[in-house]
Amino acid sequence: MGTMADFYFHRALPVLRRKPVLTALMVYSAGICMAVSIAALAVWRETSKCPDSQRFEQPYVVQAGAWHAPTNIPIGALT
Repeated sequence: MGTMADFYFHRALPVLRRKPVLTALMVYSAGICMAVSIAALAVWRETSKCPDSQRFEQPYVVQAGAWHAPTNIPIGALT
């Protein structure tokens, strides 16, 4: 005793053998549907990315107070 999918497959097999053009058309349309879906997902994924994501390796961090830093501090004192 097999599964229900096995039962329906064996039941549909004679019909698919009697109509090979319809079978080929069904297989072809399923393949086209998968290819279009994969292409649409690839386009969506590429368009949803940040356009400059390859340019920046780490996010830009704004540091407050960096505009008015005193200029007379010795270099070794900044730690």
